[in-house]
Amino acid sequence: MNTRWLMILLLCLAPLAGCEPSLGDDDDATDDDDVTGDDDDATGDDDDATGDDDDATGDDDDSANPCDASDATATLEIRDADGVAGTVFTVTDDLTFAAIIWNPCPVEVVLNSISTCLVAGWSVTDSSGMGMGAGVACGDAMTAFPIPANGSIEDTVDWGTMAAEAYSVEADFDTFTPGNPTGSFVVQ
Repeated sequence: MNTRWLMILLLCLAPLAGCEPSLGDDDDATDDDDVTGDDDDATGDDDDATGDDDDATGDDDDSANPCDASDATATLEIRDADGVAGTVFTVTDDLTFAAIIWNPCPVEVVLNSISTCLVAGWSVTDSSGMGMGAGVACGDAMTAFPIPANGSIEDTVDWGTMAAEAYSVEADFDTFTPGNPTGSFVVQ
C-alpha cells in the first residue's frame, strides 16, 4: 500500500480510536526517527527520493506525471524496400507507409484505440485528386497501445510500386489522439 493511501486510511480510522489526527508536517529530526521516512530535515519537503515529494515546494507533483497520451505526436514516413525514408522514389521502388506515434514523455503512455488496430485505413491521393485507399480488418475491441518513455510505436502497410506522379498519403488512426498524420512524396 503506498504512503498516501495509508495516511488516508489512518486519518479515517483515528476518530474511531478516540485519537485526534495530526495533519502537521514533521519538521524536525527529533520526532522522526526513521531513515527514509516522512521528513527529517525541517524544510517541509521529503528529500528521501522514495516517491513521496522530492521537491522543496511542499506539493507532491512527482506522483502525477504532467505528461500523458495527449502529448503524443504523429508522423508519417514513406520508405523504400530497404526501409529508407524519403520523399522522392522511382517507379520500381516497392513503397511502405509507416504511421509513427512519438511519446515525448519521460514515462510510458498508453493510447487507447476503438478497435484492435492502431491504423484503421490508409488513403493516397495523386496530384489530380484521384484517390485510392486500403482498409484494415480490425477487431471490435478497444485496445491499449503502450508507447515507451521517449520512444515510439508504428504501424505500416506495404503499398508496392506506383506510377510516376506526386502523391499525398494519410493514415487514419483508430485512436482519439494524436491527429491523423500525412505525408507527401513523388514517384519519378
